[in-house]
Amino acid sequence: MHLRLFSKVIAVATGILLLTSSPAGAAPIPTQPNLDENTLAEGASDSSTTQGGTAKVNALDRTDNGVTALAWTLVNEGNDTISIQANVVGNTYLYRGWAFSGVTLLDQEDQVRYHPLMDDDGGCLCSAGEGVPPEFVTIVGANRHATYSSMFQLPEDVDAVTVEIPGFEPIEDVPVS
Repeated sequence: MHLRLFSKVIAVATGILLLTSSPAGAAPIPTQPNLDENTLAEGASDSSTTQGGTAKVNALDRTDNGVTALAWTLVNEGNDTISIQANVVGNTYLYRGWAFSGVTLLDQEDQVRYHPLMDDDGGCLCSAGEGVPPEFVTIVGANRHATYSSMFQLPEDVDAVTVEIPGFEPIEDVPVS
């Protein structure tokens, strides 16, 4: 059961990455003119580490099997690179402290914070994990963007959340579709 669910989750995450990434890593901002059209909400940088960046939530969709998939894009409109390398070993997120695998969903109504699903080995079911393409972007250059994903288990009655991405302001009232 877990292996089939994990395979489906990885397929969704890989599809998101392949649709939004270029072979050279992070895509230039202008190459995706509908990026703003696909943005549900966004949060500005609140850290020197992500200065010049914006986190844009592209999708928050609940699947038939109860998994909720979050897709978000890190847009770097600054002059410096934004790196998530310190939190990635190979193609796997380290799940600790200030890491993009630390993306959480907060149910404001019940004050419950949901963390990404983990596999049996403690790996995050995120865009960086086993089976993810080697083009996973760990450094987003100036005027470029990269899209990431995380998987969550939200109760059926949760219809909106605050998306918390380390280094960015909380992104409030994001609808779950």
